This record gives sequence, structure tokens and C-alpha cells, in this order.
Amino acid sequence: MSTMIDLEIKRRDGHAHHQQVMPGVYSIGSDDSNKIKLPAAGISWRHAVLTITPEGFWIEDLNSDLGTFLDGKRVVGRTPLR
Repeated sequence: MSTMIDLEIKRRDGHAHHQQVMPGVYSIGSDDSNKIKLPAAGISWRHAVLTITPEGFWIEDLNSDLGTFLDGKRVVGRTPLR
């Protein structure tokens, strides 16, 4: 049985997006077609991809205009999450 995960995405301005997710691959962006929709200034239509597996979590920026940051550092390539 898969476990639900409480996901929190924080923006630099302090606003946060909360969503429950299960293991899988999640597109993140401002467009309605994304599994995780973030309708905000500075979010590209297809901004990043979050991958959740039993082995771990990864984030990958999709050449977004302003980038994706993790702990204040720009994400380059497929980056593991803690």
C-alpha cells in the first residue's frame, strides 16, 4: 500500500503550497496541465519535475526562466531531496 506524503513548496516571498502526493512523477508549473499547479509570477508554465519513489525523492528544473532552488542553492540536473 502506498503512503501519502505531505508536500510543501515554499516560495521566496514566504508563501507556501501544500499538497498530498503519492509516489510518482509530478510536473510542476503554472499551466493547468501540471500535476502540481503553482499559478504565481516567476513560475514557468512547465517549471520542474518532482520524482518520488520508495528509494527517495528528486527534483529537476526544466530550464525555467528563474530557476528552481533548494535550501538557497540553484538546482542543476536531477537533485536528491532530503
